Amino acid sequence: MSAGFRHLPVPALINSAEWTLRPVITRRDHELREQALRAARIRSRGQPRCRAGLWYLVEHKVARTLIGVLQHAPASGRGRAATGRFYPMPDMPYPDPLIREAALLLKARAGDAHAKAQQAQSRRRIAYWSEQFSIPSDYATRHQLQPIPEPLHLHYAGRDCVGRSIWLEFNTRISWLAMQRAALEQGIQLDVVSAFRSIEYQADIWTRKRARGQSTADILSVNVPPGYSEHHSGRAIDISTPGIGPAEPAFADTPAFRWLQQHAHHFGFHLSFPEHNPHGVMYEPWHWCFRR
Repeated sequence: MSAGFRHLPVPALINSAEWTLRPVITRRDHELREQALRAARIRSRGQPRCRAGLWYLVEHKVARTLIGVLQHAPASGRGRAATGRFYPMPDMPYPDPLIREAALLLKARAGDAHAKAQQAQSRRRIAYWSEQFSIPSDYATRHQLQPIPEPLHLHYAGRDCVGRSIWLEFNTRISWLAMQRAALEQGIQLDVVSAFRSIEYQADIWTRKRARGQSTADILSVNVPPGYSEHHSGRAIDISTPGIGPAEPAFADTPAFRWLQQHAHHFGFHLSFPEHNPHGVMYEPWHWCFRR
């Protein structure tokens, strides 16, 4: 068990087609960790102390279920190995396959092989959700959309406008924080509304809108199908500024948007859905994507 966890990046979200290993960072994460530990009937007395960033909440992505807590203890000295211990929730059938996959994910040499397996699994997930939501089979081709793979690792980039953790691809994180600082130095506050979203999260958005009676055509004018969102890549950010609600067209009339038009490209960010774009999506002045 210990060998599989020695390469664990901190703090980084470990992401696969089936599992999410989310480091405990925010106050809410700490509360969830304690709830999981209590539910698993684990007593803190006698457990090795571990920094907050080295506790990981383990979630089953498809079921959207917290299945346990992973404790990763770094090596305490030369010649000593890092250790990891998984505490499953009661009556959860997942621990054994989780441990095997987590070990694979966290071994540096296994990254490419696992990425290929994840892409194959992503294609199956996209096909499933396209069938569930009756997406026309030629929709992606007609609107010049490509499947967007999810990254294996995502990095903590602060909190969004409602206090949730922001997870971004490594280079996107660096460029976003630099752009946010540069804007603030000129009196412009840029806030994150949304960053990384999994395929299942996108499917949840669709499910909620369908439950409200919206048709597939109505939703497609605002949200691309699950599997095709740039948010899956960890490189897309929905941006707002104080006084403007999330995903508001009025953002286009703000000094923040004008600043982005002039400066965002210097940081590698580009507007994905301008007016009259070929992707069948409405004008989204808030949606910016990092491109190397």
